[in-house]
Amino acid sequence: MLKAKLKLTREDGLHARPAALLVALIMKYPGLNVLLEKDGKEVNGRSLTAILTLQGEKGDVIGFTIDGESEDRFWEDLEKTIQGEVIQIEKT
Repeated sequence: MLKAKLKLTREDGLHARPAALLVALIMKYPGLNVLLEKDGKEVNGRSLTAILTLQGEKGDVIGFTIDGESEDRFWEDLEKTIQGEVIQIEKT
């Protein structure tokens, strides 16, 4: 299991386009469970609608829990996908 926190830096936050990119990336890893968390609310990373309910705005910290096959490879792909989308990445 891998846990990480990402701080959003986009002016428009985690809106539909970057959320859709995230969901598309997660779907490439069928053996992986990805949960996103903000302010105590946890959602499934495979659901665009659920991610949008987090209402991530600039400056918010989004927690990720990544569990399953190819965790490290997924994390590397995630970092490449969101380059410029976050200013702080903390793996825990």
